[in-house]
Amino acid sequence: MDYNRKKKSMPVGLAIILIVLVAFVGGLAFYLQYDNNKQLKATAEQNMIDQQNQVLAIFNQIEANLASIREHESMIQNDFSGPEQSGNLAPEERIQNEINFIEHLIAQNNNLIASLNNKLDEKNARLEGYEQTVNALKTRVGEYQNQLDKLVAEKEALIEDLDKTVVERDDLAVQVNVLGEDVEEKSSIIEQQNQLLLEKDKAFHTAYYALGTYKTLRDSSVLQKEGGFLGINRVTTLAEAPDNSQFEEIDTRQISRIPIYAKRFDIVNERDPSSYEVEYANDRAEWLTITDPEKFWKQSRYLVIVVRDNEIEELAESR
Repeated sequence: MDYNRKKKSMPVGLAIILIVLVAFVGGLAFYLQYDNNKQLKATAEQNMIDQQNQVLAIFNQIEANLASIREHESMIQNDFSGPEQSGNLAPEERIQNEINFIEHLIAQNNNLIASLNNKLDEKNARLEGYEQTVNALKTRVGEYQNQLDKLVAEKEALIEDLDKTVVERDDLAVQVNVLGEDVEEKSSIIEQQNQLLLEKDKAFHTAYYALGTYKTLRDSSVLQKEGGFLGINRVTTLAEAPDNSQFEEIDTRQISRIPIYAKRFDIVNERDPSSYEVEYANDRAEWLTITDPEKFWKQSRYLVIVVRDNEIEELAESR
């Protein structure tokens, strides 16, 4: 009987061992599963944090690009409405550079928004706002481009007008030069004519007179004897080719009185008596005053006056 009991009790112990073993294995498996789940959870949380950081970095980049776009928009507006800035580039070139840079930033924002669409299951309001901003920026960039195209067209028209103006100015300069040469030539001719007129006028109003005794005038080749027979009835006349250096030159417009200072005198080449007067003082002829220059000088521009204070002596010298 006892032997049979002992024989029956062994399966119970084995069962307990098996139960303990199963429990240990199950606990170990549960622990391992728990640790694995914990690591997976930590990894998922880290991935979520990394994704949030990436999304935040993309948002920050989009915001920075928008701020840069606003800054360059302001520069474009200043170029359209403000005075030109100094620099080597023309205004339209600076504006085109700004537009190109804005378009680059818009394209960059579009790429960032597309990457966000791949990372997020649903668009949030912030992302939609970025898309609306990008669309508005595209519209404004188009307006800027239209304004720039208009500015370039106006500049080209101004350059064309300027080129025409330069050509017209050069043509006008050539005409002015030709006219200047013509005027200079005509001025020279007029000056020569004026000079000739002055010389003619001076010559017309120039007269010569000589005063002295017969002998003095004869010796200086101012007077000569003509006609007569054997020295009888010879006439005293002016030399055929008088030497002007032997005469006093006068301007008939300015000189109207000729000094005589002699008791007696003779005018060799007679004058119209009504054209002059003789002033006397102390029984001497002092001045010959010309009262009508036109009549006085009409017959000859040469006047010869022979003075005599001693008639007998002068008569002897004249023979």
